[in-house]
Amino acid sequence: MTSHHSVGRASHLVTDTDRDGRHFGVEVWYPLARDGGEPMMYELLPGVGFFGAAVAGGEAAPGALPVVIVSHGHTGTRLVYSQLCEALAREGYVVVSLDHPGDTMADVILGAGVDEATNIEMRVADLHCLYELLIGRREGLNHGLTLDTSRVHALGHSFGAYAVVEWASRGGAEGTLASVIALQPYLVPMTPAALQRVTTPLLLVAGEKDQTTPVSTNVMPALEHLPSEFVTAVVLDGVGHQGCSDVGLYIETAPTLPGVPAFVLDFLRTMDADTTGVAGEPWRPVAAIHASLVAAWLSRPGDVTVVRSALDGAATYRIVASSDS
Repeated sequence: MTSHHSVGRASHLVTDTDRDGRHFGVEVWYPLARDGGEPMMYELLPGVGFFGAAVAGGEAAPGALPVVIVSHGHTGTRLVYSQLCEALAREGYVVVSLDHPGDTMADVILGAGVDEATNIEMRVADLHCLYELLIGRREGLNHGLTLDTSRVHALGHSFGAYAVVEWASRGGAEGTLASVIALQPYLVPMTPAALQRVTTPLLLVAGEKDQTTPVSTNVMPALEHLPSEFVTAVVLDGVGHQGCSDVGLYIETAPTLPGVPAFVLDFLRTMDADTTGVAGEPWRPVAAIHASLVAAWLSRPGDVTVVRSALDGAATYRIVASSDS
């Protein structure tokens, strides 16, 4: 697969007709056959944001393209991993990120948030619906891309990691998922029985300085029940809970943009330490190592050699579980 493509991007609103017309937003990033197009904005607020590398529309790279489905964390949105999603699209993947209504920032602000048990059930159903839309089993998502349905991966952050691992434990994508990637995962609610049912190659990436979903409570206990032949778990030093997200970029960018309310800036400042674990430390190396690690894993899921290669010289880490041991 040729790497370092330019990136196209498209936004969609889809409906799950099996669940009383539940609507959710979907963002698609994909490798382009050639350069061109107008850069698209990532909005912090309506009309206030920054431009990424992705452009509107454009012809996709030829051939059947592998897919990564992305599930956001608690109170997140489909757009808060733009750097990671663009990086994976540059490497030749179609990256499809969805909103989970009932657990986005807007839902919480408007008092429309759901409880945790409802949240996980809705999220698993969202993931299954999106999968069926992507492969054409349901109508309602005209993505116009040629997809390699034998290489569909699921990636989640925090509560989104819980969602994709739970989906896999229930036979997500009819058991055909190529791999699952859980970044700074929230796994406390998963039962031993559910963890034991995960028979898909699984990459767990934890942050040593994560105070929201600590390694000690979310990764190490889960490893006691996950089938060892399928799981690789990495702990990255100097990484906090938002190491894979755009939070570092938001904190840097928001104060420079006109029209950002003071309460938004105050909220962002509460997350100053969440990328690296220490407020003010450079966040770009942390974001870059997540992109490199995930891309390496996607190229050969379960191969710890590529994991080590992506990390050596770029980060200090511990592999606390390995499918090749």
